This record gives sequence, C-alpha cells and structure tokens, in this order.
Amino acid sequence: SSSPVAKSISKLRSQNMISHIRYATVGSVCVDNVHPFTRQLWGLDFVFAHNGDVPMFQGEHKAKVWLGVRSREKRVFQPVGDTDSEALFCAILNSLNARFCSMPPLPILHDY
Repeated sequence: SSSPVAKSISKLRSQNMISHIRYATVGSVCVDNVHPFTRQLWGLDFVFAHNGDVPMFQGEHKAKVWLGVRSREKRVFQPVGDTDSEALFCAILNSLNARFCSMPPLPILHDY
C-alpha cells in the first residue's frame, strides 16, 4: 500500500492492539483529541476509544460531571483535549478512583 499509516502499522508487533478512526463531531481535529486515550489507575493502564456523541459531556460543564458515589470526590483525571469522549473517560476513572483505593475484584468492578 502507498499509505504512510499502512506502512507504519505493518511494522508493529503486539498481542493486543486498539485503533480508532475518529469522525470528529465534538472537539477540534488535533493531536490532543486522538483516540484511544490512555491513563494509569492502580498501576494499570486503562485505554478508551469511543464513537458517538455523549451530550452530558459536551459544553463548558463537561469536566464537572460526576459519576457514581462521591465517597472521595477528587478529580485526579482531567481531559487534555476537548472531546466528550475523553471527558467521559476521565469521569469514569475519577469515579472508580473515588470509590476504590485499589483494584477491586473483577466481579465487584463489573457490578459497579
């Protein structure tokens, strides 16, 4: 293929890979808004990619939305870009961080 992206991808070797082609509906087209987004929590890497709009996380109040229990309301994770997807990802991680001091067993995490 003559695509620079195809050429660079063909050299990658991995057990797992996530890719995402973004159709920008919220947020500017720039490197800060490129999916997948990654953050570390409990010493683990979390990765998030999303298609679609999340109205609750759009506009000027998107970074203030809180999900889940407010046992320790501390926003450790902040969006770098201006997409609703990254704001949602940070809200999920902030909620998990507020509820659990360390990685809970998977059934508990799943039910949360």
